[in-house]
Amino acid sequence: MIDIIHAVGKNYSESVLIAGTIHPRNNPLGDGVTVEKIVPINRKSTIKRSISWSLGFLKALYLVKTKYKNAHLFLTTNPPFAPLIPLFCSNSYTLLVYDVYPDLQISSIDYIC
Repeated sequence: MIDIIHAVGKNYSESVLIAGTIHPRNNPLGDGVTVEKIVPINRKSTIKRSISWSLGFLKALYLVKTKYKNAHLFLTTNPPFAPLIPLFCSNSYTLLVYDVYPDLQISSIDYIC
């Protein structure tokens, strides 16, 4: 993800990463990237996960509507509500879809048939 943020950020004057947690691993986050923290995902139960997703979405939406009105958005499907942000603002955006499991669809069809 950090490599993708750096690659996309080269095309824009400002790079902002809005995330609950960041795990840099082998490649550190560059100096040109501003980090805005939101609520990290709580995986202890379905209810806590849904609440943390909702609170994270609301804080991210607030940041986009107030501080980053003209920023290009790079969104992912995790948290699952993040792709809804463009519905509430006029920012340009790029969406990275993580949760695609084509083999699951094929096995589900085989099971039904």
